Amino acid sequence: MRENPQSECINERQEHMSEIINLLKKLDCHELDEEEVQQWIDIDDEDPGYQIMQDIEILDLMTNKADATANTSSTISLDNEDENIISASEAFTCLDIALRFFESQAESDQYQISVLKKYVT
Repeated sequence: MRENPQSECINERQEHMSEIINLLKKLDCHELDEEEVQQWIDIDDEDPGYQIMQDIEILDLMTNKADATANTSSTISLDNEDENIISASEAFTCLDIALRFFESQAESDQYQISVLKKYVT
């Protein structure tokens, strides 16, 4: 007589659990127990990981993220309206300091420095 599908699934899961624990013990992870391995498996079950998505799903996901970012940005900008903004001369002084810093760095890209110089002069 054949077992019911639910008990087969439970037996299969227990076999997998035993196999994982044995492999971990071979890797010198003796202190791990079945409960910790079960936590790992549960986390993996909850994490969608890499998903193959259709174009429309990607578009929806990115649109929702953009909307959330826009809402956060507008809230932050409303909170910061009372802060003083630096003057134009202070901004140019800071830009000049940044330009001198980038010029002193050996790994700086000369093209990017020339673009930055355009705004300083």
